[in-house]
Amino acid sequence: MFQVAYEWTESWPKDGPLRVDAHFSGEINVAPDVARRRANGYFTRNVAMFITPGEPVLILGERPVWRMPAILRLRGVGEVAVIGSIDVDAKTGRVIPIF
Repeated sequence: MFQVAYEWTESWPKDGPLRVDAHFSGEINVAPDVARRRANGYFTRNVAMFITPGEPVLILGERPVWRMPAILRLRGVGEVAVIGSIDVDAKTGRVIPIF
């Protein structure tokens, strides 16, 4: 199981509720576990070995991405904090650089 979120590009209306009519049709080529491994490799090579990706959420928008929290984990302590997030393109599998 995985979560799917939809990026809404319009502003919230000044008066009344927001009406959402969203539909997505297309192929997602990269599985969530593959995206997580790619993000982990990126953190290991470019950030630090003690930063790991959390659970992927599929974000549907102009460019679908797998978004994962960046978690600081320390030996003997475990999960310390979420320090940001990382995205992996859900069609190509490329990590979107955070720097």
